[in-house]
Amino acid sequence: MTARIQQAEKQQYFDAGVVAVIEKPFEATQLGDELAAIYQRYLLTLKSTNLEKSMQVPARLLTEHERLPALQLTGLLDTESEQRFDRITHLARLVLCSEIVLMSLVDSERQWFKSKQGLDACETGRDISFCGHAILGHGIFEVPDTLLDSRFVDNLLVTQAPFICFYASVSLSRSGEQIGTLCFIDSKPRTLTANEREIATEFTKTVEQEIEDRLQAQPRQQLAASELTCRTRAQGFHQNLPRKFSTIFTSRCQQCQKGRWHRFGLAAL
Repeated sequence: MTARIQQAEKQQYFDAGVVAVIEKPFEATQLGDELAAIYQRYLLTLKSTNLEKSMQVPARLLTEHERLPALQLTGLLDTESEQRFDRITHLARLVLCSEIVLMSLVDSERQWFKSKQGLDACETGRDISFCGHAILGHGIFEVPDTLLDSRFVDNLLVTQAPFICFYASVSLSRSGEQIGTLCFIDSKPRTLTANEREIATEFTKTVEQEIEDRLQAQPRQQLAASELTCRTRAQGFHQNLPRKFSTIFTSRCQQCQKGRWHRFGLAAL
């Protein structure tokens, strides 16, 4: 009964124009964060009053049947973080003074973050993603103020943490397909300068090159791992051979190794 009365009282406050209620005591440092959150909600209420709330779910590309295989072939989804990508997002965050920088890969029903700076979440649904909108075109996709944009004003990523107010991204492409974005996010309105747009584009090109380098390195890494396994097994077998056969076996192994490595344009180990 008491809970119902408290809820009714809170509703009266909201009906009167109150945008948030502090329900428990806070330390001074905590209160600052709470007031900041309340102010964010106040701005949202103020700016979105005259906007028609109609969050748009990202459309699907006509080439989705080609885009998704191109993404899968990168082998990036659901893998551990890698320094080659983290160093780029870290530097991009510093250079462009962004609160959040993400290397986002847009899968069938989600966007997954291969590299992230300033955000704990690893993924979100594609239906609420900004990157889902961004991959529909080429170049830079920018939303200076989400609270003034009817497409995003009631998006959960705007009304809740991380309270996206500014969003900009450049599409990541591979084999002509848009597989994701390098995106920049802030909780305050902003517009990229011409210089910042160029910098964002260059960082994105660097990410694309790292993806290609990673793919090219995989066959060699797999071959090296296979070679190591074969050597380990051969050594055990070699130790159990009579000396006469051991010499012949070693010679044949060396010839086979040279042939395998030369097919890849590499010198034998």
